[in-house]
Amino acid sequence: MEALAKSLCQQPAFKDVYEHIDVPPIRNVGNYNLDGVAEKIAQADVIFYQFVGEVGKPPEMSSDNILKHAKSGAERICMPSMYFDGYFPHVGMMRLAGERIKLQNMRNVHDFFAMAGAVKNIPLDDLLIRVKSPDFYPKSLTLELFSAALEELSKREDDQGVDIRISDFIREHYKDHKLFNQQNHPRGILMNDVIRRIMEYLGLEWHVPKRSVGFQDTIQVPLYVSTYKNLECRFEEDFDVYKSGKKNLSQREVFETYYAAYGKMDKAALTAYINDNKPYVMDIV
Repeated sequence: MEALAKSLCQQPAFKDVYEHIDVPPIRNVGNYNLDGVAEKIAQADVIFYQFVGEVGKPPEMSSDNILKHAKSGAERICMPSMYFDGYFPHVGMMRLAGERIKLQNMRNVHDFFAMAGAVKNIPLDDLLIRVKSPDFYPKSLTLELFSAALEELSKREDDQGVDIRISDFIREHYKDHKLFNQQNHPRGILMNDVIRRIMEYLGLEWHVPKRSVGFQDTIQVPLYVSTYKNLECRFEEDFDVYKSGKKNLSQREVFETYYAAYGKMDKAALTAYINDNKPYVMDIV
């Protein structure tokens, strides 16, 4: 939502009417000041939010309950979750024993094939040869995983009653434009369309930016060659370059980081985590 706020505040018609009131994300539940949030919500003329249910969190922190603090007449705009792993089905966050595992450079971005390679003691050189192959992912599996990711996103949009959708834009443009830097970080071209839709929703003139603005470009992951081929993508892609902040890293450098980290972890726990989250990985690698 921070990227959304920055993008909106670059729109002249928006910033002429509104000023940004920052509300901390609900994930910071341990330090959440509900009274302070309610006070800010009560001031707002337009409230952008993502659906938060009551499961797993105190019920007073659900979006339905927090929105009860909004003043009469305030515009409520439900935004979609920006999670889509159709380009990167093997990438995801990692939790072991309830703790999120962060890595040097790649932080929350884990490659499950690197994880499986470490578990199976596959030499790094051999693993890199495999994942670089244009035939690594079977085409049927790529299409199945991509379709499932897109349908899951569309279903979330339906179930949560979002006002601004992205699944239709992805469906139309995923071959010609790379739309995500990683599984939950949209690129500038997708964010620009989200901003266009918001401006239209609010009845404000959308100003076409001179360039696609990306505020979530800190960590960028390339598609696997086989995924790119199977999806019949047409955008330019450097399959060997990962980006972490201002640094460009080769796939070998990134996988060396993965191997160093996973090699210190319990193999049984890693195997169980892979099988629970991406069970096809152990069959392919």
